[in-house]
Amino acid sequence: MPGRRAIFGNRLFLVVLLAMLVGLLLVFIAGKPASGATNLPDNFDQQPVATGLSGPTAMEFAPDGRLFVAEKAGTLRVINQDGSCCKSHS
Repeated sequence: MPGRRAIFGNRLFLVVLLAMLVGLLLVFIAGKPASGATNLPDNFDQQPVATGLSGPTAMEFAPDGRLFVAEKAGTLRVINQDGSCCKSHS
């Protein structure tokens, strides 16, 4: 009965697919968004290095000490060593 085997194979595929979708849904529902460390190690201090950023997503230090910050809107901010925001590039 080749037809019966094809139906069983499709049913197994649907069950596995449904289980994967339910698992993925649980991850999205129960998962927490990423956040910074709540407890800093001993001898560490939390200090802001710049203000006025809009949705920072990534950062990288240059050899001369400047900080490049990418923002969600697609802009790149260049921050001086003293924390002042000097340039914005789109």
